[in-house]
Amino acid sequence: MACEVNKMKDKLKYIDVCVLKIIAISMVVVAHYFRFFEPTSHLNGLKSKGFFGAALFAFLSGYLADINNGKVFGGGWLFHKIGSVYLPYVITNLISMFMYKSWAFNPLKQVLMGSNDGVLWYVPFIMVFYILFFIVEINEWPRLILPSMGAMIFIVLEIAGADSQWYTSIGALIFGLYADRFKDNNLRSVFQSVTLFLLCSVAAIKLENIPLLKDVLTTLAGIGFCEMVFNITMLVPNREPKNCKTLLSIASGSAYWTYLIHMKVGFILNNLMAPSLLPFYLISVVAATLLNGCYLKFKRDLNRLDLKSK
Repeated sequence: MACEVNKMKDKLKYIDVCVLKIIAISMVVVAHYFRFFEPTSHLNGLKSKGFFGAALFAFLSGYLADINNGKVFGGGWLFHKIGSVYLPYVITNLISMFMYKSWAFNPLKQVLMGSNDGVLWYVPFIMVFYILFFIVEINEWPRLILPSMGAMIFIVLEIAGADSQWYTSIGALIFGLYADRFKDNNLRSVFQSVTLFLLCSVAAIKLENIPLLKDVLTTLAGIGFCEMVFNITMLVPNREPKNCKTLLSIASGSAYWTYLIHMKVGFILNNLMAPSLLPFYLISVVAATLLNGCYLKFKRDLNRLDLKSK
């Protein structure tokens, strides 16, 4: 019986992925609140912890790409990613151009790269990964090409002096591609990942004056954090709720829209009043849920038109 208690699941369940996605995006949203809207708060130390949320989201992207890699050969995998990840991003960027009245300043860069509020870098980052993953898998090239490219990108970013979230996200993304192969079946893996996370986090802080070493340690801390969350989640017994997949899908999609629009919500609220964290978060979630519902309806209507045309 003792062995059964600590037995891992074969893989993350759909509910696990949805919950972890919500946690990751919430971490990013809270960090951005203290960074941009409440920088003098006694909790503003949280503004520098959002990169762990970005790392967790990157890890999930790599992990799901790995365990669902068979879908790549179906032909619609990449188009699905464009429709579910990039198109909402483009729509959000179009709306924000008018909200910020910034349409005169390189509109193409704003629409395609989300440069108008500076925090949506993750979407182009992950779309580049999806395209590279698709090319590697469809041509049946060795997957080691991807971590090799990740290492080269790390070096380029190091030379450019990029921020921590880039390094942690690259490391977590690559780890996600291989996490399913290295999962363990006992609590030892949890303690190992917790140790890696804590030691590297502390060391990165202590050695912040040595940029290269700090960035390597920060990357390892991000990997340790994601491994810790992954191992704990794999050890938690749960059952997929019956008849709840649609609800989970809506919650997951709404969480993504929350990431896309939270800075716009903050911009509006900041012009009306000094927003506290809870209203900022709740209004972002409600607005995101409405936008997600509208977008899903738009996609369903397009599918109906496509079926009728056939």
